[in-house]
Amino acid sequence: MYQKGANQGDATGEYNIGSFCLYGLGVAKDLDRALFWLDKAAAQGNVEAENDLGWIYQRGLGVKQDNVQAIA
Repeated sequence: MYQKGANQGDATGEYNIGSFCLYGLGVAKDLDRALFWLDKAAAQGNVEAENDLGWIYQRGLGVKQDNVQAIA
């Protein structure tokens, strides 16, 4: 259900898939896939995705730690 919405460009679906991949909720943790979907959702203004991306960059999870990017 979420995947279908994400594939159709729905920001909530994109966020949900990204979040599931980030935290390993029902799927294996996959930071690359999480970043892909969270970035797409954040680009549409999804604030939860923006928050998760900030958290990822602040901690350097699968990316170079970047506090400037974390607050962008």
